[in-house]
Amino acid sequence: MSTFQSNATQRQALADELAAAAERGADFIEHALRGPDEGGWQGDLTAHYRSPLALVSVGRKELAEATLSRFEDDLLYHFSTFAGRPARELSLEQTRITNFHEFPLYQPAWLALSAWRVGNRHLATAALDYVLSFHDEGAGAPVVAGPGARQVELAQSAITGLSCLAAGREGPAAAIAKTLGAAVEVMLAGDEPELHFRFTPGHPESPIRTTVAGQAHLYSIVPGEPAQFYWVLGLLLSFLDAQARRSGPASDASFAAELAHQVELSLAFLDRCHRDWPHYAPWKLGGAFAGLSSASIPDALRRRAGHELEAIAKNLIALQQDDGSWLWPETGIEPEDAPAEAAADRGPLEVIADITAENVLWIARMAPVLRGAPCPEL
Repeated sequence: MSTFQSNATQRQALADELAAAAERGADFIEHALRGPDEGGWQGDLTAHYRSPLALVSVGRKELAEATLSRFEDDLLYHFSTFAGRPARELSLEQTRITNFHEFPLYQPAWLALSAWRVGNRHLATAALDYVLSFHDEGAGAPVVAGPGARQVELAQSAITGLSCLAAGREGPAAAIAKTLGAAVEVMLAGDEPELHFRFTPGHPESPIRTTVAGQAHLYSIVPGEPAQFYWVLGLLLSFLDAQARRSGPASDASFAAELAHQVELSLAFLDRCHRDWPHYAPWKLGGAFAGLSSASIPDALRRRAGHELEAIAKNLIALQQDDGSWLWPETGIEPEDAPAEAAADRGPLEVIADITAENVLWIARMAPVLRGAPCPEL
């Protein structure tokens, strides 16, 4: 039985549409980088920390190299000066590349992956060394200072793991995969599963919650609620899948079996969730399902991943704007929560460019799978 619902001709057409959408998205990123009338750069790292990886994924390596070079001196200074220091101890200026206090590793880990794929080994090594300066051997993952307590956070840990795999640092990657996989088992196996993004180091059964109104979506995915951050689960699945494929069932059959169970729990969890498509489809879920559809998991789960992949691909194409971008509402953040200067139907450049770069990146992984090829590594 086929992994996909559509026939080969339909999948080829969908893959072609995805490839064209990726090129349009890359055109938008290039225009955003070069500025009006080619007059200069627009946006800072908040807008473009994923742009180099997106650009190189569609063959625009020269611009990807130039983008990293523009920020390289500031990045190298930051990584060498502030390694291992909790973001809450730094000034706002010092943390300007770390995606705010609660996410000090997210942008640097993406930058490490970007620099590695572009070929800037010096910057890649500096960025990953910085990120791993937060790695806690006892916790088996990076530990960061968050609201109220030191914590392991799923998204930062998952992208750190992916960066470690790209750089060949197998020890930290395997430790992080074991820690996050155990967290999935603990959180999603019960009768009332919730995926909590933050937990006490060494204790995934002890999630860190918030009582602040309007911030619950930053801490967990709750079944039945709309506008959830499903992308956290997508990034987590992408990393676990990549680690399993790197390990291989021959070298670690038990790990592959554990992954299959974790994927099954995750898909069952998604079935319980509110299918709020504008928020559900964009970002990382499509890329996760692309990898899972070609991974060493049971046939039934692989078919399910393939079906989800097709649906997400169609939705991403439908949501792309005429200028090649994807807009603010697709972040999962309600327009009324946007900064005052952001138009509700678009959003500031740093948000639009970031969403667009990420969608280009994941689309570039989805299209080959629809054509029958293995999912490319991040």
